[in-house]
Amino acid sequence: MSKSRQLPLNRHGKVPITPHGEGYMLSYFADGKRKRPTFKTKKAAEDEWIRLNKAQKQHGVEGLKFDKALYDEAREAKRIAPDVDLRDMAYFWREAHTGYVTAPRLGDAVETFLTDKNQIKRSKSHVKTLKTHLRSFKVDREERELSSFSDVEILNWTRDLELHPRTQANYLDSFSNFFNWCVRRKWLKIAPTVSIDESDLPTIPSSPKGTLSIAQCAAMMHWLEEHRPYFVPWHALQLFAGIRRAEADRFLWEWIDFKRKVITIPGWVFDEEGNATQGTKTQDDWALHGLPDNVWPWLKKYKDAANNDGKVRKPSSKAIERLHGTKDKPGHFAKLEPSIDPWPSNAMRHTFCTILMSIHESADKVATWSRHKSAKQLWNSYVAMLIAPKEAKKFTKILPKAA
Repeated sequence: MSKSRQLPLNRHGKVPITPHGEGYMLSYFADGKRKRPTFKTKKAAEDEWIRLNKAQKQHGVEGLKFDKALYDEAREAKRIAPDVDLRDMAYFWREAHTGYVTAPRLGDAVETFLTDKNQIKRSKSHVKTLKTHLRSFKVDREERELSSFSDVEILNWTRDLELHPRTQANYLDSFSNFFNWCVRRKWLKIAPTVSIDESDLPTIPSSPKGTLSIAQCAAMMHWLEEHRPYFVPWHALQLFAGIRRAEADRFLWEWIDFKRKVITIPGWVFDEEGNATQGTKTQDDWALHGLPDNVWPWLKKYKDAANNDGKVRKPSSKAIERLHGTKDKPGHFAKLEPSIDPWPSNAMRHTFCTILMSIHESADKVATWSRHKSAKQLWNSYVAMLIAPKEAKKFTKILPKAA
């Protein structure tokens, strides 16, 4: 205790300062709690004790609640942002940080993301695309923090890819998918991809919508009748009912009501153990009424030949290549008269939409069969040059040879 000045005493008649480690501790009650601040020197502890007593004389016991460190902190905060209410600053900070957890590095985050997609049984092709894009991006970046990536870095990396503009856009979709997932996991506040738009990438040229002529459709179906009858329904569902290829691949015969002439595709299919498999691309139920009349004889005649344990038999990828051909090698359909070479991308669904639009001259009506959300989407993605209604109706007259 310093002898050069008289220090106030507590209610026990003592100066409550004691040695503590390499410094000194001051002990007192304030706001119903025992306070034990420590100081490097005895003089600093004595100064604080004198200040506390003066504050109590001037303001009563409320004066003991005063925290000089907190006061200095508040003054510094007001110096930094003099026109902002400190309470607003506190609310903003809480909004930005509450609930967020320590994020893994990029490498571990990517692998956790891919594992999650597999666990929720996203399609294998979708997960494969995500894996290709994200693993190429994380090369030499695996140990970086997620918050270190900027929109400019991601955009420039994507632009530098010497790939088709559509492929660059697909990479950007994968990055957005990943970083948005990180936001939902509370690993990031904002995804760096949120400010990147596809318009920031090279323009994607419109690809021609390849369709088959009515003569090509007839030649193809009659060739299948003679040489591959078990693949007739798989083609007929896409060509005459507009079913997507992925949906045709998992199509069940029980979805066809021949008596009512209705095809009903459930959004989800459940097996005996309760496992769900996606039925439609849109994951909702669809009932197709009023389809072209010729779809029914094609399906009915070749049902037994193409019944694979209740499923419509689908060709393997190799079989499709042999039928449709590839960029380097023509398929069986290239030998038809008229020839189909090369095989147009998504040819059967594009043909279905274009022919029915030509017949009915109503995008809204055709969209109910093609299951598009809007006529605009149908026009932009599926309909090629229309033909005269009278000519288009010949499409509905393509029938099995024995029908």
